[in-house]
Amino acid sequence: MTFRVIKQILDSNLNLTAVNDRYESLLKRKDGKELIDTICEFIKCNMSVNQTAHNLFVHRNTLNNRLLRIKKLFELDPKNTEDLFQLFIGYISFYYPKFQE
Repeated sequence: MTFRVIKQILDSNLNLTAVNDRYESLLKRKDGKELIDTICEFIKCNMSVNQTAHNLFVHRNTLNNRLLRIKKLFELDPKNTEDLFQLFIGYISFYYPKFQE
């Protein structure tokens, strides 16, 4: 995905407040960075549990537990493509505010 496409998505009137608030609160948690890294790696691995677990050097059960915690925290299921897309766009809008200028 190019930066131009990302900027166009972020320039649209998506309501990402709830997702961004959850990312903000996640940073305050002891396991927050770990869960954010898990979301990013899961996206990079095209939702492959085995590949994500391998890349994060964790057992697939550990990964599934993290994905369950993410689901509860965000009220979005990372194993659902539409929900994962919201997590991804929320991540981009939270971590790359320069795109919104």
